Amino acid sequence: MARLSGIHVDRIRWGGFVLGGLIAGIARVLFLGATDSADPTASRPYLLPAYAAVFLGATGIKPGRFNAIGTAVSV
Repeated sequence: MARLSGIHVDRIRWGGFVLGGLIAGIARVLFLGATDSADPTASRPYLLPAYAAVFLGATGIKPGRFNAIGTAVSV
């Protein structure tokens, strides 16, 4: 539907992946600076709250539909 409206869906999807990777890289550098270690398993305790925020975001604003506003409210 968005493609039929003239929105460049592939470009927006690609940009979203690039932006997500950039933010994840910056977060990892900050995390390494805070913990002074490069252990690949050090960030496992942070996964469950992230999953919970996305799950609660599905029920926060529009029940049954994932949305960014609901995720931001649940965080």
